[in-house]
Amino acid sequence: MVPDPPGWMFTPYNQTVKFKRIVLVAAAVSLALMVTVTVILHLSSVQSGVAQRVTAAIEAKTCLSVEFRSFGYRLWPATVKARGIVVLDPSGRILTIEAVDASWAWSELIGRTPRLRRLAIVGLDVDAFELPIPCSADGDLDPATDPWSAVAIDELTMSRTGVFGESSDLAFAWTGLEAQATLVDQHLDLRMTAKSLHLDREERTLFVGPLELQVEGSPETIELKTLKVTGGPLEFEGIGSAGGNGRAATAHVSATVDLGEILEWWDPSTAALVDPEGRLETTGDVSWDADAGLQANVQLSGQPISLAGYTLSRLEAAYRDGRLTAEAGDSSWGLINVDLGPDQKLEVKAQLNNADLTHALRRAAIELPPEIPEHVGLSGDLKIRMTLPPQIDRIKGSAKLEARWNGGNALFKGSADNGIVIDRAEVDVFGARAAVSGTVGFDGNIELAGAITVSEPGNTIAQLSTLLPGIESPAVGGGPLNATVHLSGTLGTPRGNAEIHWDTPEIEGNRLVAAHARVQGTIDDVNWAATLEAEGAQLDAEGTASMQSATVAGDWRLQAPDLGALQRNSTMPDDPEIAGSISGSGTLRIDSGSWGATAQIDAQNISAGLVTIPHLMLEARANPDCASIDSLALDIMGGHLEASGRLCPAGLDGEILATLQWSDLDPSQAFDTIPDQVQGLISGRLNLTGPLSDPTGSGLVSWHGTHDDLLLESAFLQAHLEHGVVEVSSDSLDSASGPLSLRATLPLGDVPRPEGLWVSAPSGPWQLSLEGRGLALAPLLAVLKRPDLKPTGTSDLDLRISWPPDQGGLPQGHLELGNFKVTVAGRTIAANHPIRVALDRRGIVVADIDIEDELSRLVAGGSYNLMTSEIDFSINGSLDPALASLLPVPVTIRGPLSIDGRVHGPADAWTGHLNLNHEGGTIEMRDPPLEITDAKIEAQWQDGILE
Repeated sequence: MVPDPPGWMFTPYNQTVKFKRIVLVAAAVSLALMVTVTVILHLSSVQSGVAQRVTAAIEAKTCLSVEFRSFGYRLWPATVKARGIVVLDPSGRILTIEAVDASWAWSELIGRTPRLRRLAIVGLDVDAFELPIPCSADGDLDPATDPWSAVAIDELTMSRTGVFGESSDLAFAWTGLEAQATLVDQHLDLRMTAKSLHLDREERTLFVGPLELQVEGSPETIELKTLKVTGGPLEFEGIGSAGGNGRAATAHVSATVDLGEILEWWDPSTAALVDPEGRLETTGDVSWDADAGLQANVQLSGQPISLAGYTLSRLEAAYRDGRLTAEAGDSSWGLINVDLGPDQKLEVKAQLNNADLTHALRRAAIELPPEIPEHVGLSGDLKIRMTLPPQIDRIKGSAKLEARWNGGNALFKGSADNGIVIDRAEVDVFGARAAVSGTVGFDGNIELAGAITVSEPGNTIAQLSTLLPGIESPAVGGGPLNATVHLSGTLGTPRGNAEIHWDTPEIEGNRLVAAHARVQGTIDDVNWAATLEAEGAQLDAEGTASMQSATVAGDWRLQAPDLGALQRNSTMPDDPEIAGSISGSGTLRIDSGSWGATAQIDAQNISAGLVTIPHLMLEARANPDCASIDSLALDIMGGHLEASGRLCPAGLDGEILATLQWSDLDPSQAFDTIPDQVQGLISGRLNLTGPLSDPTGSGLVSWHGTHDDLLLESAFLQAHLEHGVVEVSSDSLDSASGPLSLRATLPLGDVPRPEGLWVSAPSGPWQLSLEGRGLALAPLLAVLKRPDLKPTGTSDLDLRISWPPDQGGLPQGHLELGNFKVTVAGRTIAANHPIRVALDRRGIVVADIDIEDELSRLVAGGSYNLMTSEIDFSINGSLDPALASLLPVPVTIRGPLSIDGRVHGPADAWTGHLNLNHEGGTIEMRDPPLEITDAKIEAQWQDGILE
């Protein structure tokens, strides 16, 4: 083979082939390299490293920690997809995003204005009060950087976004937030919607929305195309625009607010107080200029509304050049103007025209009664000027106000300038007029004078009582009441002087001549005096007091020379008539948590009906713990009585100590109905001591008759109280028939009493027994008035009575006369067994009698029901004719006489029979002369009528 000649490779053909080969090899290598790089860059480990580098860069730049559940990207087409994003700042505030998708073209991303084709944010969930805050770092953007050129986005979307927050007692949540936006070629187009806003406060929820927002903008201007809230208690719509340089902005807004629903959500008590009626419809304009500042005005555009019962048909507010002005009013009550300047000087003017204060009064904290007048109208002018924050000594103003209502009026005219000057203040209500004038300086100095006049106090009290339903007012009458008051000094240490005078006062029918009171001094040192003058008596008191230490001390004096005149001018009963005189004095002390009083009384010739007290002296004292009678001495009922004691009623744990003794008291001097047979003099002593819950006592009582032929000549009784049982005994009851003995036991366990008194007292019936042996019957037989028969006799007495105090009703009793013997006209009649009379608790009285002498015998018995008035009585026996001598008529009986009879049934319609048999005998009467022989009498009664 012949080799090619030298230089053949450099022929044109060969060069072309070589270039193609090189290009192919380079393309193959480049493709292989690109594939290799792409594969390497899309490896999960590489993408994870990229994600870590991205988060590290964000954290280094902003201090925010970013975590991804997954992070992926593609170079062609250029996309980034991040899932489960958590953003956390150093303080722990957090936001989460479900997904972020972004895409771009590399050629557009590298340009002067980086441009994203699409950015989608899904599931942004953030607490508005816990929003992660980036920290400042070096390399922040230059403030001069144009935000319109910083980035461009063809399509920005946000979906399933939630914004919530909670602060104090308020929580909110925006739900259903959706947004679409573009920012291309320095033109912004933003549209946002939200389904609703939930506001929660104290378990109450308010729903507002939906919301719609549309904004368009460019570097030259930003326009708010619409901001609209519809539905719920708030409807709002606004449009506006602002310069791109941020130096000027304007907006026009309109709103309709249901104040009732919003206030009910915010605070039901405030809603009830304000009680709005109608929807508040307003329109307004707002503008801002870098040179002129903020300007705004808003006014009521719809129907009038009512707040707290007051109609507002005019409502305007404006802010211009740093000055805020507001105006509210209605022809039904007047107009209020408010002006707050940039120097913080506030001026309020009110022009009131019969403004009804009843609405405000009825919304006060105290529920006012329906007797408050239906209309209280306030008219006049009020001006107040001050600098904020307010200082009391820099407030100035003036007022001329008058209030009128049915039955009264009030007037105030004054001013404020370094103090309050009251030119005239008057109140005329319920027939009483009060007037005040003077000054109250802001430095605390005061000088006030006032007067009160009540022409008819009774009428005034009666009208005032209508304001206090359920409380009965006292019956008051009498003449006019006048009072004057003067205050001077300072508010901290005022000095006052007040006097009250009431002519012929009358309270609950008790008439006085006059009443006068005087008070003067300071809070720490008050002197007071009072006088009550009545017909026949006068009470004077005077002393000192300190309001700061809450103490009162004083002396009182009483002179009542004519108790009869005092009775006639008071509500004391006219019967019995009272006479005599009383004088007394004492002290009174009141301090914080305690008090004390003393009294010394001297009375002369006191009389009330038959009761006369020639002299009485009393010394007593009392405090919150104890009341004591140091001494009580009086002459009464012809005798003398003395007493002393102390009672400390600290509940039933207190103590009592009392002594009472009396001598020679004659009750007949006070009670003219006491029979002569029981008249006498009483003396005795009573002691009581120990705890109030279980006091112990003892007593002695003696009685001595003062007349002849007394059934009871003298008596001496002893009584003892211990552990809730009263024991009474006597072995010295000296009766005309002989000595008697008495025993009684009275347990107090079944007696109604205060809780805690005699807790250990036993229960059971009260028991009483009266006994006597060989008692003479002559004093009792004297009722026969036949001294010629010389009646005598003896008997034993045994009386027992039992009565349950918790059941009431009749007692149970048993009377037994044993060894009963009666001798009349020389003949002795004796009982074969004791005569018995019994009473049971059913009210049935049972009697059993069997008596006889040598020739006579009489047996009788029966019962009587006290409840039903039914009787059942029988008698039978034979009588000695010699007993005719007992009859009060001249009659002679010869021969034995038998008797048999019975009655039974109701006492007013009883049935019975009586048989008298005197066969073989005669009855002779001397005047008129009459002789009856062989007498036999039979009688029948039916329904109480003899047949």
